[in-house]
Amino acid sequence: MAADEQAPRDWLLAEYEMAWTTQSEINSRINTVYSAAMTISVALLGALAVWALAFPKADDPALPAPLRALIFVLPNAITLPMFSHNLGQRRAIVQLAAYWKVMVDSAAQRLTWASRIELYRETLASDARFARLRSEANDPIPASYWSVYFASLVLAVASCFFSNLPKHSEFGLLLLPVFGAVGILLTQLTYEWRRVITHDLPDMTAAWLAVQARERKPLADRS
Repeated sequence: MAADEQAPRDWLLAEYEMAWTTQSEINSRINTVYSAAMTISVALLGALAVWALAFPKADDPALPAPLRALIFVLPNAITLPMFSHNLGQRRAIVQLAAYWKVMVDSAAQRLTWASRIELYRETLASDARFARLRSEANDPIPASYWSVYFASLVLAVASCFFSNLPKHSEFGLLLLPVFGAVGILLTQLTYEWRRVITHDLPDMTAAWLAVQARERKPLADRS
């Protein structure tokens, strides 16, 4: 094989190995962060369940209603930043896929993984026979974080009702803004999570195409 034919193949192989290695590392980080978030938040939920339901309730001046409301939102203080981190890593995978589709496919002059997986998604979306296959590997992540939210909300409400409700009406009123704010943040993160494939991927592909076009210009014309 001529040297001028071997060099492009070596470059494509290096790009292939780089992309798969990077994707594996990102997926590993997503799984690690997700597992840590769920482990910590479930442990907190267990402790809150014992505290909210098992112990007799008495007025505690050292634990005013605002502090009690914040205690019940603690599991979400773990999951929200972890969810945001997972979202960033999901975007990183899509950015890598867009790079692969534009830069590697065009150099190889054939369809590779990035383009084929996009065609696969389009086929699933357009054919009702494949409806059950449309979920992505990381799709359960938002649902898990929402389950922590609802579990902590149920425990907070249960604590309110297992207490003497008239004495803790301030605590009950504080639940709405505290958990409402958390719910809004979760809704925004979930919305952005769903948009990664449908909106971010096409936008990132367009951005890489713009980069490719700039690369093909003479150096003096790239500004």
